[in-house]
Amino acid sequence: MRAVSRAIERKQKKAITLQASRFNFEKYDFAAWHEGVLRTADRLGLMLAGDVAASALALVAGASNRAASATEVATNPAALDLLRFALSEQYAHLRKGAG
Repeated sequence: MRAVSRAIERKQKKAITLQASRFNFEKYDFAAWHEGVLRTADRLGLMLAGDVAASALALVAGASNRAASATEVATNPAALDLLRFALSEQYAHLRKGAG
């Protein structure tokens, strides 16, 4: 969220706020937006890898070179979200469409 706030100048923020107010939008929740972007990236990684276990373990391990454990996956909210997505009809439909 801070990175987005820093990347947008004050003048641009005012312009965005003005445009949003014209459409009766509420204030932007950049933290929620950021989380959504991260979850989308996780799901794309799963789609490209095609391996649920490897994707969940990689998500938990992050950029470190250490191996993640199943316990870490089970306690990581992002990994649990990825696993829920992997079990969904939406994922099955996307995989079928991807070939």
